[in-house]
Amino acid sequence: MARALSIARAVAAATAGLAVLLAATGWLYLVRPQAGLGGHRVGDALPLDELSHHSAVALPVFVAVWGSGALLLALLARWARTERLTAALLLALAVGLWGYLSTGVSLLIVRQVPAHDALHAASAIRAVWLPAALAGLAGALLGRTHTSARPRAPIVISAFVAATGLLGMLDTILPEHHETLLARLALERVHPITHALVAPVGLALVVVARGLARRKRRACLLALALLSPLAVLQLLHGFGTGAAASALIALALLARRRDFDARAIPARGPVCWRQELSGWRRSTGTAPPQSGRTA
Repeated sequence: MARALSIARAVAAATAGLAVLLAATGWLYLVRPQAGLGGHRVGDALPLDELSHHSAVALPVFVAVWGSGALLLALLARWARTERLTAALLLALAVGLWGYLSTGVSLLIVRQVPAHDALHAASAIRAVWLPAALAGLAGALLGRTHTSARPRAPIVISAFVAATGLLGMLDTILPEHHETLLARLALERVHPITHALVAPVGLALVVVARGLARRKRRACLLALALLSPLAVLQLLHGFGTGAAASALIALALLARRRDFDARAIPARGPVCWRQELSGWRRSTGTAPPQSGRTA
């Protein structure tokens, strides 16, 4: 009975989630005429209006609409009792796949190009992957918490963080070849001005990975501080393999943040030594042994 109820809950959540995805595009059409905001715009947010040159939507409006949709999807995942990491990955994958296919079909209709070219063009549009990042973020924050006595996530995440840092460092050292897998995964695929920061950031990620393997809370916060801006910049610049890797690792860190509960060992200052000496005198009634002195 419990299993049947869980399956029914998951099917109902998936159906409601599909309705949210369908409604989000309609919300953009409804809000766009009233939102005459200037500034940065998200191109091809409404690809069917590309011929009339009305496909772009202001970035605040786009984030507000898809942020609301991501919040509803995350609440549905929580209602379905989905664990945070699973919710983050499933929502990011589902919204990304929906945006990729719907935008690709729309470009196929509007541009009258082969399907391969339309899907290839859709893969580089920010309006496809920004909603996926928002949905994954909402799932990582609002999904159900799952605790374990010996979680394996810190070891796995630390390995991916170290690999990300090493790839960035190697790409700055080795000769530049834009079509290699190493170049596509590298951290500096954002803007040439960030190339000088890749080696320090990569080295910092490698160092932080050791603390992640030991479940250190400060290491988790530092890794998020390093990876999150990179993922955001890469998604704004254009989707790629490096953007996906950075975003997924950051989402995994955020979703499993409760696993990193080990605190840093405090320094043994003079106050700590005085407390130990007082405890020694109370327990033994004698003075503690003093090393380094001769009779």
